[in-house]
Amino acid sequence: MNDKKNRIGSLANLSDKELVSRYLHGDEIAMNVFYDRYEKMLYFFILKKVRRSDLAEDLFQEIWIKVLQNLPKVHFSSSMKSWLFRISMNHIIDYFRQQKTRAPVYSLDRSVSHDDAEKKNSFYSLLADPGTENPRESAIEKEKEKIFRQALAELSPEIQEVVLLRVEHEFKFKDIARITDTPLNTVLSRMRQATLKMSEYVREKGGTSL
Repeated sequence: MNDKKNRIGSLANLSDKELVSRYLHGDEIAMNVFYDRYEKMLYFFILKKVRRSDLAEDLFQEIWIKVLQNLPKVHFSSSMKSWLFRISMNHIIDYFRQQKTRAPVYSLDRSVSHDDAEKKNSFYSLLADPGTENPRESAIEKEKEKIFRQALAELSPEIQEVVLLRVEHEFKFKDIARITDTPLNTVLSRMRQATLKMSEYVREKGGTSL
């Protein structure tokens, strides 16, 4: 048992590419480390999309099987995180298409989130300049978070998705374009729309210009 823990500890600082390479060469412990790195993040992304814990658990298992099946094809031209989210997004879309129902609107419930995301991300960073790569560069005060969540709820699901992938998961805009299968210019346009509409909402509700 201690040997396994030591092995896990020794692999913890390896890159995704190194972990995947080791797994493909027969190192199951490398996959344990890789799984632990993304399990919570992916599960809560799925849960926010489907809004049912039982369904989220089933879809997560199906998605992870698909991940394992496709790992040998990964070229690492983009981040592993964006690749995982892309597979998850496509699987969720396929599920609701097969059910002949529309996917629920992305949950804005702060309780539907894992601890790490709660600690390091907040909606006070929502209005980052779409032309920058750091979503915290134009951060506003944390106490405005509630009003931003209210403002976000007023936006279309497509715009909400861009904002949430940017803020909660810290994806670059080019990665969001890949995940959502949307042209980069459209992603940037949606973020700009969010900025304008949410700024207007805050002025109307809070009387404060951003």
